[in-house]
Amino acid sequence: MSKSDSPSGPENILAPLNKRYDKETILNQYFGHPKDNLLNIVNTFNCPPSEIIPGLWIGNYYDSENEDLIRNLEIGAIVNLTGSIRKLFVGVVHLVLLIDQPFNNSKPAALDAVEFIADMIKKRDVLVHCLGGVDRSPTVVQKYLVEYRSMSEDDAGRLIKRKRPQALPHWDWWEEN
Repeated sequence: MSKSDSPSGPENILAPLNKRYDKETILNQYFGHPKDNLLNIVNTFNCPPSEIIPGLWIGNYYDSENEDLIRNLEIGAIVNLTGSIRKLFVGVVHLVLLIDQPFNNSKPAALDAVEFIADMIKKRDVLVHCLGGVDRSPTVVQKYLVEYRSMSEDDAGRLIKRKRPQALPHWDWWEEN
């Protein structure tokens, strides 16, 4: 068996676009087995995007630039909270907002992001990302879950933490600003 025929060969790293894989198989192709690696809780850039509810993902900046990952997970909209973008993908709707850390004067932009998620998720899967997928994106997703999915802020925060252990949503930010 040649190297190119090997299951670990480079041509087998990416799922062929014409073959359907479950989401866990796709994520394992890019990130190994992240649930078995405790360092991934600390290293947010080596952690896959997390599906919080069907069709709503939290990820990091690098996830948003990985076109193969975006295509294989069938992400159709990206909410970028960093204010910086280097790649746009054909067929993917992008919303780019600058939401500062620690959210100074960013509430109107964050509310725009929540509304965008509510509109897009009806038609396509949505990836919400900031730099590490730890603070800003979980906070915006928590607000979406409360406003549009009738969850309490505590339940939404617990769900996000269960699905993305490194997430630190800040509900108090919505109250302060």
